[in-house]
Amino acid sequence: MDYTTLTQAIAFPTSLADIDPNCFSTALQKVTDGRCWRGIRYPLALLLTLLLLAKLAGETTLSGAAHWIWLCSGWLNEHLHLERTRWPAPSTFTSALEHIDPQELTLVVQHV
Repeated sequence: MDYTTLTQAIAFPTSLADIDPNCFSTALQKVTDGRCWRGIRYPLALLLTLLLLAKLAGETTLSGAAHWIWLCSGWLNEHLHLERTRWPAPSTFTSALEHIDPQELTLVVQHV
């Protein structure tokens, strides 16, 4: 996640306590999912929300973000109103990120 240039244009909150995760999830549903519909296990808005929260928690790599998500699964289930027992692998995030338009994502995040 060090390969992004979007963070320079966006002012992020300083603490997870200041964030309503559902706000991000709702906004990120507007991003177009370019993946093939067959075999999609995780909605794009969920993947982007998880990555955004992991980034805010200080993770700088996709593998670190996936590990953080796994460690915080209880908190994520509670605050995102999920009942997940399985979480995405780093390759799932890579695949999803390869199929989105960065400019569209920037516009959506700037309006959160």
